[in-house]
Amino acid sequence: MERNTPVVSVIVPVYSVERYLQQCIDSICKQTYENLEVILVNDGSPDNCGEICDRNAVLDSRIVVIHKENGGLSSARNVGLDIAKGEYIAFVDADDTIHPCFIEKLLEMCLRYNCDIAQCDYLAVSEDSLSLPLNPWQEISFYDGRQALHELCRGGVNAIKYTVAWNKIYKRKLFRYIRYPVGRIHEDEFTTYQVFWKAKKIAITRQYLYYYLQRNTSIMGSGFSIKRLDILDAFRERLAFLQKKKLKENYFQTLQGLVGLLEKNYYLLQENGKENEAICARLLQEKESLEKFLPASPMEKEDKVIPWPLQKGRCPHCVNAKILLYGAGKWGQRYYRWIKEHRQGVMVGWVDNAWYSLQQEGLPVSPLDALLRLSYDYILIAITNKAVQEEIVQNFLYWGIPKEKILSIPSDE
Repeated sequence: MERNTPVVSVIVPVYSVERYLQQCIDSICKQTYENLEVILVNDGSPDNCGEICDRNAVLDSRIVVIHKENGGLSSARNVGLDIAKGEYIAFVDADDTIHPCFIEKLLEMCLRYNCDIAQCDYLAVSEDSLSLPLNPWQEISFYDGRQALHELCRGGVNAIKYTVAWNKIYKRKLFRYIRYPVGRIHEDEFTTYQVFWKAKKIAITRQYLYYYLQRNTSIMGSGFSIKRLDILDAFRERLAFLQKKKLKENYFQTLQGLVGLLEKNYYLLQENGKENEAICARLLQEKESLEKFLPASPMEKEDKVIPWPLQKGRCPHCVNAKILLYGAGKWGQRYYRWIKEHRQGVMVGWVDNAWYSLQQEGLPVSPLDALLRLSYDYILIAITNKAVQEEIVQNFLYWGIPKEKILSIPSDE
């Protein structure tokens, strides 16, 4: 770290998380970078969170506790932003934890490369997940605000890391005229793209420095509710922003995303009772109206390319072997079906960092730490991007997986 050691304000909204809060606070206070202001915003929590916050403030002078009436996550973050004194801002959700070097590594990227934002990757973990060692090998990518906004607008699983607030450090000045929308969920969808637009330079590492706990009782882990439709308004606002900035490609990417969300929520509402019929009708009408503005795209041809080992209908490594599959995207799902159907090996596990949402779709996918839990002969990386393959292999090797057990799909990319 350079001699410049600015204060970093870490804002933690707190509500009904007494089971996880102490672990979260400990992970912040034990950071290798110590010049912190830790703002715990007790958002009217009905459990013992307030007492836990106050007890920690007595033990660590860097902790500031705000007790307020319940106003939601956005309200709590905004209160933290209003009182923060640090030159840099970080957000941590109170049921999550961060790697001991989270602040140090991201702040170093900001200072060394003169960036407004530094972003890391995250691990989606369960309550009983094992700790995965941090791979010291890393490659840093640099984007300007428009390029980062493009990644956010592309959609898909990869866009999540660009959208969320909590895997980043920001210069506080970026929030001078930006606040989170009070009373809304999907608050990051309303906000992050605006922050990106104001940033001149963004540094991104693929190191897993943030641990995102997936639990059924969280806002996003609970069942369907009408509040989930807030994301539609977030996309509508982003469309207006992109149109004003004349970002045509990003506009149509977001429009495509909105059409998909309208369709998805239409079916979810239909499954949740007849009282939603009026809303369903409006969503369907909006979907049909917006589809007319999407640019015509050529008809998609069925993908005939079949990579190794599917080409010859056999996998020499799979015969009588215990296989663990990494990746649950297009190729991962294809390999999963192939191995199961051909019965040339025993599928002992399937892992992907998006395991939680994939489980909700009915796929038997586990968190990445299953790599250290299960016994297998080979782990097959079902991802075709060669650069990503190389990073995954480096992680595996550092996690103690023997090189001879690692198989990748050959790629010409």
